[in-house]
Amino acid sequence: SCFFNFTSPSGVVLSPNYPEDYGNHLHCVWLILARPESRIHLAFNDIDVEPQFDFLVIKDGATAEAPVLGTFSGNQLPSSITSSGHVARLEFQTDHSTGKRGFNITFTRCRT
Repeated sequence: SCFFNFTSPSGVVLSPNYPEDYGNHLHCVWLILARPESRIHLAFNDIDVEPQFDFLVIKDGATAEAPVLGTFSGNQLPSSITSSGHVARLEFQTDHSTGKRGFNITFTRCRT
């Protein structure tokens, strides 16, 4: 199983096995839950994900149907992201081959 809940005010989301290569056929979900009056700020420290085949998707809410804030692949460090509400969902999907280093993302709660 590859499902994680974070309820702490701040922390780090790491891809499985980071900084070693992540595995194949992964479908991982991280839910970051803040207090209702807070938002969640996500800052990328590192990303190296197989371009076009493996993806990190960040969503603005708890469910798989939540609006997408960004889809990331490759090794260009994206700008930071802030959720509009108090929950952010990260989904990481990999294919059948070629693991890379993955990602390292710091999250912090911020007031609305």
